[in-house]
Amino acid sequence: MNATYTLPRGTEPLLISMPHTGTFVPPEIAARLTQAALRLPDTDWHMERLYDFASTLGASVIAATHSRYAIDLNRPPDNASLYPGQDITGLCPVDTFHREPLYLVGQQPGPAEIQRRVEQYWRPYHAALQAELDHLRALHGRVVLWDAHSIRSVLPRFFEGRLTDLNVGTADGSSCDHGLAQRVMEIARSHPLVLKNPEPFVLFSNFGAAALEFEIRVFLADIMNGSVVQNDIRFAVLEKFSDLHIEIPSTPRAVVEVNKPKAWPTDDDKIEADFAEQEQAKVEAAAEAKKLAKSGRKARKPDPS
Repeated sequence: MNATYTLPRGTEPLLISMPHTGTFVPPEIAARLTQAALRLPDTDWHMERLYDFASTLGASVIAATHSRYAIDLNRPPDNASLYPGQDITGLCPVDTFHREPLYLVGQQPGPAEIQRRVEQYWRPYHAALQAELDHLRALHGRVVLWDAHSIRSVLPRFFEGRLTDLNVGTADGSSCDHGLAQRVMEIARSHPLVLKNPEPFVLFSNFGAAALEFEIRVFLADIMNGSVVQNDIRFAVLEKFSDLHIEIPSTPRAVVEVNKPKAWPTDDDKIEADFAEQEQAKVEAAAEAKKLAKSGRKARKPDPS
């Protein structure tokens, strides 16, 4: 396999990046891996199912074809730590998330091989990602980059306890206003009928006519309370947005006045009587005109009233 990624292109200003979906391991690397590594346990599994709606959104989706054990596309090419002081796996990992060795004894890649992998696998993926971002930005003026992952819910090496089923990240507040996200989630959490476990979460559902559409999903003990909770949360969000001077965009609509035709009379006798009266008036007017023509007199104008 030569291509390091797939990239079906969409039409909307959204690019979804899946750097850890790949399962292909080049034979020259696979021959040096342990049995634990060959099972590829740290792959982001089921991404095609989790994001099967992406095409309906019109999103572009770039997805890695090569395993993160060849190179981790979600790491800087200089292997600088994304989370200083925390335990992480590197640009070319040497162990699994459970600290099992990836390579047979003496088979780990050295600096020269790592650099070759950067040039062969890392740079083509990121060049394509940047090119698609530039393309979508040129078309729309702005673009959203959505970095998509899946991971085991229990990983003591990196996280305490159990991870939530869906986690929407904000890059420590740099990709969207952290305070706003927290306030919206507090509204959902504070409702007395919303369960604390499972916790509420936010779902990016669609591109609207004038906004990105996010959904607040909550869990209830009694589904019959759904309408009440939805109503309360919606009003609370509107009130919070008003306090923060956030306007909800609306699409302008033209108002066209339509002249309705007059209703057709339903009294047949009246219709016939009116018609007969009009016809009689025409006959009388014609006879009067004929009489005046014979006498040579002009028709008299009616007196103003």
